[in-house]
Amino acid sequence: MFIASLIIFNFLIMIYIAFALAILFHLRKYRWPSDLNSASTTIFIIGSLLFIGLAFFFFVSIPWGTITEIVPDFNL
Repeated sequence: MFIASLIIFNFLIMIYIAFALAILFHLRKYRWPSDLNSASTTIFIIGSLLFIGLAFFFFVSIPWGTITEIVPDFNL
C-alpha cells in the first residue's frame, strides 16, 4: 500500500511542478518590462516549496502500519 501511495504521490507532485514551471515560463516570457511580477513570482515559488514540503511531511507521517490493519487488503 505504501508503494502504490508513493507512486501516486510522486505523480501528483510532478504534475504540480509541470504546471508551476509552465506558469513561471509564461510569466517570464510574456510580461511587460515595467511589470512587478518578480515579487509575485518569488512569493509563488516560496509558497510552492512550502506546500510541497508540507505535503511530503504529512505523507511521511502517515502511520502505514496501522492503516493496513484498519483497511483490509483486497486480493482479487
